[in-house]
Amino acid sequence: MKKLQSLIDLSTNALRDIEKEIRLEYDTPTENIDVKKLKLIGIPENYIRTASYYKKEYNLYKLISTKNERDNIAYSLQLSDLFNYFLNRFNIFLSVGALFRKQAIINIVSIQEGILKCSYNDLRNFCVDENGNTCSLNSNCDFYLKSLKNIRHNGLLDNYKNIIHFYDVTIFEKLKEQKGIRDKIHIHEIQENELEFNDDYTRKKYNESIKTLQYLKKNLLSDIEEFKTRRKGGCKKISV
Repeated sequence: MKKLQSLIDLSTNALRDIEKEIRLEYDTPTENIDVKKLKLIGIPENYIRTASYYKKEYNLYKLISTKNERDNIAYSLQLSDLFNYFLNRFNIFLSVGALFRKQAIINIVSIQEGILKCSYNDLRNFCVDENGNTCSLNSNCDFYLKSLKNIRHNGLLDNYKNIIHFYDVTIFEKLKEQKGIRDKIHIHEIQENELEFNDDYTRKKYNESIKTLQYLKKNLLSDIEEFKTRRKGGCKKISV
């Protein structure tokens, strides 16, 4: 531990010396170095995992048929690695620390939402024809999924619970709570002072959002596969 602390101290001093040198010529942060002329500070190798790793780790190929949706979710997962790096290596404090954690949480919740909605849309495609028309047998169908255009976040979770049978009471409470934090991306709607009232932006809240995402990774695919099996045996469209 002493060696690690010594290396951290050396890094802090090195960054301080770099900034002193830069400020001999530039009035940072309003002015800055020409990034095209220097080899900048690098993130350690393998800390940010590859998009391919994430697509496999989160079963995105099996959950989501659209390439761009898979790719974009994987890119945001890579960004979560970068947030993780800075949260665990740098002393970011006061208002900037609170809002940095806020953005890290928002990114994780956006990934949660992306996985749930893109997977849902793939299941929903079964309920429409090639022209986008809803199946005429949807009335009283136990497997019919409404368009995302016609439901909000809670409606999406209700359909996962009641139709797809993907549900955990604690996780769903966290999904709703964390969606509320994500919606604070709209600054004009926030009434409180985000430095003085930042209980939503703590490291604990960040870790909870990670655990919720890991639950999706572990359980979503198996429950969706079970839903597909039930639908295959009971869908009105198939039995006609």
